[in-house]
Amino acid sequence: NGAEGKPMLPKYVEGIEKINVALQQFSDAIDGVAKESNAKALAAYKANGKLLELYRSEALNAARAVADTFNSAAGFKDAAKIEKANAELAVMEAKLVEMRAEHEKRKAESPKSLPTIDRYDSIYASLTAFAGHYREARKSPQKFNDAIGKFNEAIDASNMMSR
Repeated sequence: NGAEGKPMLPKYVEGIEKINVALQQFSDAIDGVAKESNAKALAAYKANGKLLELYRSEALNAARAVADTFNSAAGFKDAAKIEKANAELAVMEAKLVEMRAEHEKRKAESPKSLPTIDRYDSIYASLTAFAGHYREARKSPQKFNDAIGKFNEAIDASNMMSR
């Protein structure tokens, strides 16, 4: 019998709405701290001449921007979102070219400066596959999950090097 619960529904809905607002505020605060931390790391890489790390981070940031552009299949019908994602994808691909060149240079000139677990080739492969899956998703949005999977692989590979 739902008659007893019916009067409680408005309070329940109000409580859920308050929780959602609080969660969004918390998420926004975390995002702000993460952006600030990321900006500091990029500045430090640049200041210290750590181009390989800089290009990796910039490529991952651009890929994240593409991933964050779409939260539903309907987003792939939005020309402005596609344009934004395409611009970020171009940045990502340019940074991958720079990352790969810097990685080869460092392997040749200073291999001990590379991390013990060197996953730059995996990051390159995962983000290149991410780009391909994103392009497929523009025609068939359900394929965007494959792109996100490749993005996550790139993040995992990057995190392995930080351990």
